[in-house]
Amino acid sequence: MKKIVHIFLCVLLITLFSACTDGREQVEEYRADFTSRQEVRYRAKMRLHLDDLVRDYTLLVTHTGDQTALSVLEPEAMAGLGAVVAGEKMTLTYDDVVFAGERVKGGLPSPLLCFPLYWEAMKSGNLILVDETGEGVVAELICYYEESEYTIRVLFDGESQLPRKIQVLHDGATQAEIGVQTYEEPPGVTFES
Repeated sequence: MKKIVHIFLCVLLITLFSACTDGREQVEEYRADFTSRQEVRYRAKMRLHLDDLVRDYTLLVTHTGDQTALSVLEPEAMAGLGAVVAGEKMTLTYDDVVFAGERVKGGLPSPLLCFPLYWEAMKSGNLILVDETGEGVVAELICYYEESEYTIRVLFDGESQLPRKIQVLHDGATQAEIGVQTYEEPPGVTFES
């Protein structure tokens, strides 16, 4: 009887381990495919949590290599404001007027830093958790900025395999929630749905 219980437990553990490995491999394939594109462009809704204040934005985001470009679409009062973040350099723009590049500094991520954090996590973040849900596959990735650790939680859509929801966490608290509304296809690029 003990042998049967031991065999059953071994089979159960092997099955669970195999399922986890398959999920990790699947996420790694999604990440590699997504970040290998020359350009990724999408429209996103973002909810930013700043202490007791919550701000909502709609942005057009473009990732090209190590550079992230953002354009604010909403709120209307901020439409036309944009930024390009490349490594530690940031250039602000407003209606095509370019302001000098600055070194990006600060504690908690601003709307300008959440997307580069996410992109960096997608490219080289440490995958710590994979979970399947009814909507798709959730992956948790760790990345660092100015010696601070951030957890980036990404929901990959079950059908398109593209990221649909992103959550940026710092010290266990949600800093930003991002919902990708639509992906735009740059010339010569096709996103399969």
